[in-house]
Amino acid sequence: MKMRIGKIFIIVIFYAFFSLPSKAEEIIIKCVGDNDTTVYKWKKTFYGATNVFYRKKGEWLKWCSSYQEDGYTQNSTVKYLKTGAQCLSTASIKGDNGEVVRVTTESYIDFEFFKREHYAKYTIKSADGKITKNDKTHKYVCKKY
Repeated sequence: MKMRIGKIFIIVIFYAFFSLPSKAEEIIIKCVGDNDTTVYKWKKTFYGATNVFYRKKGEWLKWCSSYQEDGYTQNSTVKYLKTGAQCLSTASIKGDNGEVVRVTTESYIDFEFFKREHYAKYTIKSADGKITKNDKTHKYVCKKY
């Protein structure tokens, strides 16, 4: 009798696990801007985790990542949306002539409406203390890939 209850329990658990609505999703788009073309992938796993990747030199790399290399530091925060993401970043680099460039960016990517936008605010402080500011907006034309 105990063996039969155990088998029934295992069958019920097995059925519940595989009958739950779980579905992995993936959308790939290609975005063309003024000076670059990039392929992006939005991926939602079976368990609901979402990530956005971009394609570079044959590899899928995580979009909106913090990193540091050769005097360049970028701190990024990503917010995943229903079928897209928002990336907020701050970066700074010190030039050879003593100037410091600080960049604050906002990037949006939408895999439902095939849209990508990038807003950047540059603040350049020269070695003599002079501050220059510059804002740039990049809008990309995207299509399903």
